[in-house]
Amino acid sequence: MKRIFIIFFILISALNLIAQIPVEIKLGEASVIFTDGPQPAISSEFVNISQKELMSAFEKFMKSYKAKSKSSKRETIATGAQINTISTNPLNVYCAYKEEGKGNRITAYFAFDLGNAFVSSSTHPVEYQAARQFVYDFSFKFYRDLNELKVKNASKDLKKLEAKDAKLKKEKKQLENTIAKKKDEIRRAEMLINKNVKNQEANLKAIEEQKLFIQKIEAEGKAIK
Repeated sequence: MKRIFIIFFILISALNLIAQIPVEIKLGEASVIFTDGPQPAISSEFVNISQKELMSAFEKFMKSYKAKSKSSKRETIATGAQINTISTNPLNVYCAYKEEGKGNRITAYFAFDLGNAFVSSSTHPVEYQAARQFVYDFSFKFYRDLNELKVKNASKDLKKLEAKDAKLKKEKKQLENTIAKKKDEIRRAEMLINKNVKNQEANLKAIEEQKLFIQKIEAEGKAIK
């Protein structure tokens, strides 16, 4: 039982830590080679995640902007995105993924194609700030959703442990009831044994008396002439 309580404490602590760990969203500007060649892009770093998680999240995020996404091994292209803060016309958004280190960090590069040019801080300063905010919003939502998923999964584990604790308590109660029942049976058996011993003693006495009675009758029979 003590072990279960320790696990409870660890899980509750983990839930608190998940909610409190600060995540710094780091954005930058770079020139990256996409399918259409080198283009200006906005970078955002993601740690302790897989490319599959990031790619899936970006495709889902772009659906809210009515874009159609297509992903390859290292790139996602979302076409026909309606991002009014950047442009009143539909635009294409490119996202390239680069793993850093041993797969625990991924840098995503976002490029925004207005149709006649790609957004950069030098050529489209207003659109660039809106695009930068767009990347920040995606990064923030990604971490928030990831955090909520971790809390949800940890909560499920906690519920499983609570259910196990309730089951163990029920089993303990049943065993205690079984022991109490056995104790009552033992006490009743002991009383029956004591009664049996007394009955045996009384019966042995009756046997001896009966033997003496028979001897007396036989003696009386022999005395008859």
